[in-house]
Amino acid sequence: MVRSMNDKSKLFLLCTVCFFISSLTVFFIPAFPRDSNVTGANILAGIFWIFLIGGIALAVILLKNTKKSTKGLNVFRFFKSKPAIITDTILVISAAAFVLLNVLDVRSEILQEITVFLLLFSIEMHCVLNLLD
Repeated sequence: MVRSMNDKSKLFLLCTVCFFISSLTVFFIPAFPRDSNVTGANILAGIFWIFLIGGIALAVILLKNTKKSTKGLNVFRFFKSKPAIITDTILVISAAAFVLLNVLDVRSEILQEITVFLLLFSIEMHCVLNLLD
């Protein structure tokens, strides 16, 4: 059980790190194509899922220890607090950039990786920040 604010901060930081690492795996996908490096691709997929599930588990533990009652899902609210404003702004911009890159058929691998990383990480952080608020 999380007892102090310091423990909650550590748990939130660990949750954020887990989500960051799971999102960061996007950058390594081109280095491990499934058709030529199955082992590397499987390890990368394992890293993604382990850290994603770990981040979700930590978020659930944090939620259970910080909220008194849940009247509904706060995930669908936007721009509730200062950290949420920053995260939600990145979410909206990266979602628009993702759509534009695909509609305009931009073939820049690094732009696509950055956009997917920002989109994935901002979605994860949006959920955590709004569930805890």
